[in-house]
Amino acid sequence: MSAARLERLAAGRWCLSGGLTLASVGDLIAQGPRLAADGGDVELDLADVENSSSAGVALLLEWEEQIHRGGGTLRLHNCPEALARIAEFSNVDGLLGLDLA
Repeated sequence: MSAARLERLAAGRWCLSGGLTLASVGDLIAQGPRLAADGGDVELDLADVENSSSAGVALLLEWEEQIHRGGGTLRLHNCPEALARIAEFSNVDGLLGLDLA
């Protein structure tokens, strides 16, 4: 498993990669203000997320809140099934805009 990493692709577009575990999200959570810095909506591609725990869901919820406070919306793309299922089981999939029906 590679280290978790947040990469800016363009204004309002980001890519998250690596493992989202308790050990890795601490460093990532502090990067939330970078996501909201451009203002407006944020597109976050999760295609390169290798694995996730509930800590990954908590990270995304925190980022969603930070972006929302700035007037934007977090839009997740290519969400891995395991991460989506954790969010669904935790009953927060709606908060993250995941439609699992």
